[in-house]
Amino acid sequence: MTPEEFFAVLENLPPVQEPVYRLYHDDQGQVMFYSMEDVPGQWIAVDAVSFAQARHDVRVVNGCVIDLPKKAMITKLRPSDSGTCCDPRDICLVVTPNQPHVRWSID
Repeated sequence: MTPEEFFAVLENLPPVQEPVYRLYHDDQGQVMFYSMEDVPGQWIAVDAVSFAQARHDVRVVNGCVIDLPKKAMITKLRPSDSGTCCDPRDICLVVTPNQPHVRWSID
């Protein structure tokens, strides 16, 4: 192939289509899945960053992505006078109250 033939082929290539990043949702706006394929269903176009994150904690309202409020509930197990009896060497092992134990409850 000559350089002229090579460049002629390059000039006749079809234009590259920009990808369409889609967020598919149901009638209530809940995220079903993200896809670049044209699948039947309701969808909106999103940017590449939103597509890469593929968050399911959002809703679609009037064609816009809305973040749901975050729940700020953080709990931690702490030794307690009441709660679940666990082996003193391993909290994963639940024991009866008549065995050596440490009681744990959610703070």
